[in-house]
Amino acid sequence: MEASEHTAGSDGRALAPVDASDKDLCAAASRLIRETEALHAPLRRPDPPVTLLSRRGRHVVVLAGQRGPEALVFKFILRDGQASKSRGAFAQTQAAHRALTGHPRFAVVAPVCLMAEDCGFAMRFVAGEQLATRAKSWRSGPRRRQALASDALAWLETFHQAMGRASRGLDPDWFAARLDTITTKSAEKPETTRHSETFHRARERWYALGTGLAGTALPFAPAHGDFGLHNLLQTRTRLTAIDFSAERAHPAEPVTRDLARFAATLPAMPGWRQETEKSALLQAGYPGLDWSSPATAWALIYHHLNAWSSHRHRARSQAGRFETDAAQAPRAEAMLDALERRL
Repeated sequence: MEASEHTAGSDGRALAPVDASDKDLCAAASRLIRETEALHAPLRRPDPPVTLLSRRGRHVVVLAGQRGPEALVFKFILRDGQASKSRGAFAQTQAAHRALTGHPRFAVVAPVCLMAEDCGFAMRFVAGEQLATRAKSWRSGPRRRQALASDALAWLETFHQAMGRASRGLDPDWFAARLDTITTKSAEKPETTRHSETFHRARERWYALGTGLAGTALPFAPAHGDFGLHNLLQTRTRLTAIDFSAERAHPAEPVTRDLARFAATLPAMPGWRQETEKSALLQAGYPGLDWSSPATAWALIYHHLNAWSSHRHRARSQAGRFETDAAQAPRAEAMLDALERRL
């Protein structure tokens, strides 16, 4: 059973009921929370009730205690190498929280400590509403939704600047090696099949264009990793980000990574359905990127190929979220054609 989609303090609505397997999960969470509190004296208090807030794949989020300023949220990472993933996510959240501390409008959820056995980490509870929930409300017209997206992009640019955004020379081999690693991992998963010849042709064409752009300036910064309206909470006074990526091998990413992820997660609503409308929204909301640069266009194609490689072979149950060759290939070809005309 999928629990409620709400994350830490999303909007205070009733949560989905807990079934037997979730009760077992909550019992295990209670034990680890008690062990964590024994290691970290400031967390000690009477044994709190544990409420399941969210379970998505191998990430589980539970609330310890009642909703309020003193409540804690615990994120469990249930996967191979959970200790390194937990430490990575905790470090990412710490760095982002420090970078935006004191900002009048924007914030990051406050991390508290790693959990016992490094199975996750604790955060302060945030009482807010997901921007995705607001955007999907019937009361939100196109202008309101675009305003929410603009607020999100303003948070993102502020975050990148605070984390030390800086330009680097484009290295096509660095991008190609990462794309090939993702492609190999995707092909090894049991729910995947071989990547199509269409994908490989697009990849080779993209790489050839990149060799002519080597050394062109492209801004890099530590990434959120899963940036979207679903990971931004609006409180009474601030816009707060949650759920940072656990990746630490490459803490500096092209800023186009978060921008491409954001565009991909925008709901299919009027004003956001067309690629041209998404592009205009991104350019207006994130002015710190040279959108006219061929290097920017090339990097955005990389993220498109990345998503294509990672997701197009997922099981049928995911068909509503990810596109197949029929939709991906024409878009990739159009993006490559447009870049070739500019070079």
